[in-house]
Amino acid sequence: MINIFNQDKNIPIFFGISFIVHSIVSMYLGVLKGWGGDEWFSYNDFTIMALPFSIITKIQIAILGPLTQSNFIYYKMQGLVWILGLFIFLYYKYKITKNKKLKKYILFAVLFISINPFIIGQTHFFRYYNLYLFGAFVTFFLIEKKGENFILNRKIFYSALIISPFIHFFICWQLFIYILLKELETIFKKGQKIKGIILISFGVFFVLNIDFFLVNIWNLLMHNYDYLSLDLIQHRGFSYGSLIKPFNAIFVYLYGRDIIPLEYYSITVIYFLVGLSLIYIVTKSIKYNSTTTINLFFSGIIPFIGIYILLDPLTLPGMTQADAHHGIFFIPWILYLLLKLNKYLLGRILNIVLFSSFIYADYLTVSKDFPNWRTVEEIINSNSVTIISDNPGDPGLNLENNSIIWFKDTEKIIHSLQNKDTISILMQGWSNYQALTIEQKWNSAKGTVEAFNSLEKLLLNINNEGFKLKDAYSNFPLHCMVFIKNEKITTQPLPWIYDLKYRDLKIPLEIDNQKVIGFSKIEYGDSIFIDSSFYYFIQTTNPVMDRTVVRIINGDGTKMDYNMDTENDTYRSYFCRSINEDEIVYTYKKRPLVSNSMRYPGSIFNSEGRIFKFTDQGKGVSIMPLNRKITLFIALLDKEN
Repeated sequence: MINIFNQDKNIPIFFGISFIVHSIVSMYLGVLKGWGGDEWFSYNDFTIMALPFSIITKIQIAILGPLTQSNFIYYKMQGLVWILGLFIFLYYKYKITKNKKLKKYILFAVLFISINPFIIGQTHFFRYYNLYLFGAFVTFFLIEKKGENFILNRKIFYSALIISPFIHFFICWQLFIYILLKELETIFKKGQKIKGIILISFGVFFVLNIDFFLVNIWNLLMHNYDYLSLDLIQHRGFSYGSLIKPFNAIFVYLYGRDIIPLEYYSITVIYFLVGLSLIYIVTKSIKYNSTTTINLFFSGIIPFIGIYILLDPLTLPGMTQADAHHGIFFIPWILYLLLKLNKYLLGRILNIVLFSSFIYADYLTVSKDFPNWRTVEEIINSNSVTIISDNPGDPGLNLENNSIIWFKDTEKIIHSLQNKDTISILMQGWSNYQALTIEQKWNSAKGTVEAFNSLEKLLLNINNEGFKLKDAYSNFPLHCMVFIKNEKITTQPLPWIYDLKYRDLKIPLEIDNQKVIGFSKIEYGDSIFIDSSFYYFIQTTNPVMDRTVVRIINGDGTKMDYNMDTENDTYRSYFCRSINEDEIVYTYKKRPLVSNSMRYPGSIFNSEGRIFKFTDQGKGVSIMPLNRKITLFIALLDKEN
């Protein structure tokens, strides 16, 4: 692939085409996904970390004006600015070097960047990670060029260390580990005992005062999110997930965030083969003990693994959890290892397959059904409808509506419920849909119990004021529900805002030419009256339970008790159970969830979610769960249309 452009006259064309391809795909996805999440922090805050990004953002605001639905894509284009800067830097390195291996590496890197799903994803996401990527490559070339004579280039490396926090904390982390290990190497080689004692003493002092350093470094770099207190010291701790995170991070660097491990078997196999190949190349490199190998470990592998097995377990509540994008400095080293595969025929074939899979992953990403704000606008169907939201900024940007209330503002909510005939809730905070512990939502510092209770109270207030669900759109994590005061509908129970376990279930859906606009959650002690036929599924905490779980009272007063039907699939045995050997009327693909803290039975595997139909000959039925371990979910139908 690269050999086509392996002539100097064609290099600018290669760089240009690569940049254009990357720009088109990334900006198309930028429009498709819209604006939201951490992009608001980038827009509103000015941080010391990623200072160049913050400066350019302020310039963008001065030129473009306030963020709107029509100009947000121009803000996202800052990601392209950093990619362009990186390409210019790589082109410069290509032109000045006479090292053929380095030239091949640069061309390989450009091709990788142009089509890689992860980098494309970071480009259209308005955050400073492309600046981080730019800094990662600059650091890589610095270490490769100056690392062989570390002693002579001490000043350069220490200067880079001082500057690095203004680019990204983890470049600082990378350089700190590299310099520390190089200094230790020098001490051991020269037998400098005094320096060794000083360095060890500093290390002991740092470890003994780790909480002090963690809090103050965090407050310095992320001053808008101060960790204000040392009173509630609790470290995250080492877990099984700590071992999984580095492997998941490398998967993300290859296929991006929208492709999930184990979701597509072909991609999973390629990743597995690439992983084994990289391990093979690393073991081969160890035998030679070259400067490059030392650099690979000192500035690549060791600091990268250290993020997930050292720093992440040490974090305090409220601090950011270590994620894939924090280890971006490792990407140039991954490319180095991938390029070394080209020494072997099978390696070259594997690289061709890998790069081809990037294009396939890009296609899959573009083809995904992301939350659609036009659909939300159609569902709400009025600019005057009050919107209650957990993230007022997003509907304020994407909808022509000025009546938006935060979901915890009880006073304003009650006033609207008492004076409006139509109201909408629009939720996007997936962590608010269930009560999560601090361990499950570490960066919230306190879990999500309070937010979940606020959401439950909101739905209860809506119901108590006589509102009934009229229409809904759910494309996780976005839930949009429109309620009206409708005296004709008297039996409708509270709608349920579903959590991660059902994230692949989309609303509305059609069953038997009827529109399902939501589900209601019926637990032990509850009973509802419903039409003789209804759509449902059952969730249980005990999949092997053989006792009666559901009672149905027919219109003529007769009672029927049912056991759960047999189910062998792990996911469905807990979350999509049925009774009475009822008919399956709707299915959806359940994708894997790669999260140690959020895992549930069957979470890491593909599965099929199912909805069932119960039919009775009477005029109506009452239905109730008979066990505390059972939750029944009943479909809510659009009865007006």
